[in-house]
Amino acid sequence: MNLSKYTTVFKNSWQFNLEYRLDTLVRFLIALISLISVFYLWNDIFADKAEMLGYSKDQIVTYYIIVGYLFASIYAGLPTAQEIQDGSLSIYITKPISFILYSYWQSLAKKVFRLIIGLPIILFIFFIYSDNLYLVTDPKAYLILIITIFFAINILFLFDILIGFIEFWMMHSASIVMITDSIVAFFAGTLIPIVFLPNYIQQIANYLPFKYTGFFLIDAFLGRLGTEEIIFGIGIQIAWTLALMLIVKIVWIQGLKKYEAVGA
Repeated sequence: MNLSKYTTVFKNSWQFNLEYRLDTLVRFLIALISLISVFYLWNDIFADKAEMLGYSKDQIVTYYIIVGYLFASIYAGLPTAQEIQDGSLSIYITKPISFILYSYWQSLAKKVFRLIIGLPIILFIFFIYSDNLYLVTDPKAYLILIITIFFAINILFLFDILIGFIEFWMMHSASIVMITDSIVAFFAGTLIPIVFLPNYIQQIANYLPFKYTGFFLIDAFLGRLGTEEIIFGIGIQIAWTLALMLIVKIVWIQGLKKYEAVGA
């Protein structure tokens, strides 16, 4: 693999996102506005309680701030379906470049850019509302967060591109993409921490990769998980990454045959 090709893709994508940084800031502001209602909701819920299911009020508010930050940063869809539909995929398959790796590095630049752009906003919130938030002081927690975010980015990318490949067999698959986006958000714990859901839904979440792109990351960061649980969770992230890589490769090969057969 010629890595220089893909570092160029990363740089170009980074430059593109830099030019449209205002869009990214607006995305974060929208996420922050939604957090205001969440804050007051949980403030009322915890009015006469010290904690719920092991969460203090400070922890639950911090949970939503971080999950909002992650959701606005790394939950970014791919244009794969559109590229298949309009035939622009042909541009990539006629060049000595991997479409999957091209998409990965392009997506990675966007997500890292958003993480960096959003970080000052998050730090500002923690500075202003420090009395109402759970402040994590253990340096290891931040290292764990970075590691788990990296694997979460990979899982989400592989799942997104896999869903995009549905377009090989089903034209105009946008509705499927919308449905899967909602499923991912729900089982990642972006709407409500998974521990607050019914047991049978928690069991379903354990068998899906999405829990390990949101809920697991934040619980580990907040110190709610032991060392063995964190190692196990990262192992699950790695296992899902490898499994999805294999599935994506197989589906890509089969989809490309169909794409070329119809002369796209």
